[in-house]
Amino acid sequence: FGKAISEMILEEPKGLIVDLRFNGGGYLDIAVELLSYLLPADSPAVIIKERGKDDEILYTNGNPKLLNVPLVMIVNDSSASASEIVAGAIQDLKRGVILGVKSFGKGSVQEVETFADGSSIRMTIAKWHTPNDRSIDKIGLTPDIIVDIKEEDVEEEFDRQKDEAVKYLENLE
Repeated sequence: FGKAISEMILEEPKGLIVDLRFNGGGYLDIAVELLSYLLPADSPAVIIKERGKDDEILYTNGNPKLLNVPLVMIVNDSSASASEIVAGAIQDLKRGVILGVKSFGKGSVQEVETFADGSSIRMTIAKWHTPNDRSIDKIGLTPDIIVDIKEEDVEEEFDRQKDEAVKYLENLE
């Protein structure tokens, strides 16, 4: 992502589309790192709520590269976890718009414990909330602009959501 952003800056983009569809998530720290390219330094990225502890707010760091470039994030019902952290922060901080359909709704932080015999257990150790303290667990993120994929879109291999994201950015000019 960082390399793509660095190359993109040279072309002075008029807008940016980040496609988070079918992104099942990843690591919390990587989500915060990605947000650091898109939000002002020291912006709240996510709130971690762990039983018996004070809430922990993770903040963006570094120098944002595309702070003033209009932004659309595309999500679907397979966008989960870390991808929802990114989209939720962008939505809460009004940095861009979320387009597509409601996301999956995985607002938990998990750790994997691996045992000597090769088996493992995945444990939920905390919940995460968006910067505005919204829980999306089992709820998902509702996009600012709802765009469904229609059956004929699939048949014709037409990406309606991407097309609408481009149209949105073009209309800002």
